[in-house]
Amino acid sequence: MDLLDKLITKAATVPHKPLSVAVFWLGLVIVLLLAAQITWKLMPVSSQSATWQPSPISANASKRIELSGVRNLSLFGRVDGNAQ
Repeated sequence: MDLLDKLITKAATVPHKPLSVAVFWLGLVIVLLLAAQITWKLMPVSSQSATWQPSPISANASKRIELSGVRNLSLFGRVDGNAQ
């Protein structure tokens, strides 16, 4: 019992207020983690996950895009022949 008495006297010197606050916050974090896990388990999960696949386009059906109208807008300015 000598070892037990030493342990009890050592435990009596530990400040109880900061220890109880730390244990409270640790317990609260664990409870919130478990509540979050329970909440996610209640959410329905779709069993089929549809993967995206591109729709096939035939080469003959594609349209030709005319860019001459965009070129005539001079979006980046005009070329100056006198530039050095």
